Amino acid sequence: MRDKHSFVSNMFIALVGDELYYDIKSHSRKILKVGTFIIVPILLLSFFFHATFISKLLSVVTGTSLIFIIYAVALVVALDVEVEVIKEETCRAVGEMKIVKDGKYKRTRIWGICLICFGIAAVYFTNEYRHRYSFECDTFWVDKQKGIYHLDFDNDCSIAEDATSLTKMKGFEIETTNIGFCPECEEWAEDAESDYNVDKFYRR
Repeated sequence: MRDKHSFVSNMFIALVGDELYYDIKSHSRKILKVGTFIIVPILLLSFFFHATFISKLLSVVTGTSLIFIIYAVALVVALDVEVEVIKEETCRAVGEMKIVKDGKYKRTRIWGICLICFGIAAVYFTNEYRHRYSFECDTFWVDKQKGIYHLDFDNDCSIAEDATSLTKMKGFEIETTNIGFCPECEEWAEDAESDYNVDKFYRR
């Protein structure tokens, strides 16, 4: 008995089942066309402009967003190559079949692992990029005398209150300098992020 299998298809079927895997496979090219049509122009715009609305769009369509994860999965499935394999009956039960994992099937394992690593890398690096771009689009108060920048809203920073002169600058302008983040603002931002994550956990 012959059939087509691959390391990736068998892994996905084991995780989500036959029906969902073949649904993803049948729609993968459509997902890639629509996703590429949306994601690529936004990424290209981000290379030339620093705008808040582009940053918000990036956070929706890249990184760990559901849209990008679906896009990455569709890409892995679309690029996967299934090969014809031989199935043999096992000795454990009548009618139970096992795949004979010959050289062709083993090559799909190497290719499949490369695809999965590529998908994970795409999620990771686009997530890092969207965070960096968000910083580049944000506005900060810069104390050029002390060589530090502060968050652009009232967070009761005593260092900012004592500053004699503050200049507004965008994140992408700060990136080209040696100006560092205010330690008090940094601590406040970390606490705020921690509180947000705790609130999000309890809202579930």
